[in-house]
Amino acid sequence: MESEAAERRAKFDKEIAEWKAGVDKDAVERRHTFDERLAGLKAEFDQQVNAHRLEIEHRTLFAAERVARELMSHDNWQWRSFKIIQAHLGGFEANELRKILVRAGAIRVKSNTGQELWGLIERNKGSIGAERLAPDGGGGGVEIGSFGERIIQAPVPDHEIP
Repeated sequence: MESEAAERRAKFDKEIAEWKAGVDKDAVERRHTFDERLAGLKAEFDQQVNAHRLEIEHRTLFAAERVARELMSHDNWQWRSFKIIQAHLGGFEANELRKILVRAGAIRVKSNTGQELWGLIERNKGSIGAERLAPDGGGGGVEIGSFGERIIQAPVPDHEIP
């Protein structure tokens, strides 16, 4: 009887060891799956946090681009002088402001007097490639805006102005 009890005990111990091995294997697989999912969620969360941080850090630049675009979208002014844009968008170094204008979709030209003018590319496609703007002979001209800026409202030739 003792041998029979010993056999049953050995069989029972073997079943318990197999069951424990299966549970351990399942726990390792589940832990691996959990760790992968957790790493994915953490990466997604980190990406969202970084995007939000960048948005906050660059909020001033985004706002400046929006304001620059609105300034250059005004119906009365096809071109805005850099001096006036600087007056409206204070707090930026000249070259930083120029970068903001480019990101807002603007192009730069010079007037015949050498004044730096900026306008939205979509409103001034005829000026692409021009280094200087001059009013044509067809009744156009240069007007003085309410802020003292020179506004060129004449059509601009497609060729480069010497």
